[in-house]
Amino acid sequence: MTFRERMQNVLNALAAILTLVAGVYIVIVVAAVIDWGFVKSEITNYPLQCRESVRAGACENIEYGLRKITYKVMPDRQEVVHWVQGFPVERLTKCAVRDRKNWSCTFNDGSAEFGFNGGAYWERTITPGALSAWIEKEVHVSRWQWLNQGCKDSGMSSFVCYPVIAFLE
Repeated sequence: MTFRERMQNVLNALAAILTLVAGVYIVIVVAAVIDWGFVKSEITNYPLQCRESVRAGACENIEYGLRKITYKVMPDRQEVVHWVQGFPVERLTKCAVRDRKNWSCTFNDGSAEFGFNGGAYWERTITPGALSAWIEKEVHVSRWQWLNQGCKDSGMSSFVCYPVIAFLE
């Protein structure tokens, strides 16, 4: 076997390894981007904080990502349980629940009404106060957009960030 043939074999082997690594990377990124909550009757709100008030549901200048909020929806009991990482689980009983993607609740203190309509999160302040200004600067985005902002906030490149997120969540 000539030197040229041996080098070609080495290059072919490296190409095969790189193809395998790229395939595994793509599978990891796809797994990270999919919101698997539907398997457990859960739905997640992915909020971002804007520098200024949200206009027409869009934010032109995102300040940072907020913690995601996961909701476990129980249509048979007309209840929703929700949690944010690092905070206690809260049960909401003032709810009207059709299914995982269509429901509304009022916070136990009566300050706001919120829920999902067709899988899109919505929120409305009932009693004005400090929370009102905060809500006006929140935008609710897809998991993909939220993950992108998380990568920007962490300072990691997206290439490195997505596999890390896939293993941390």
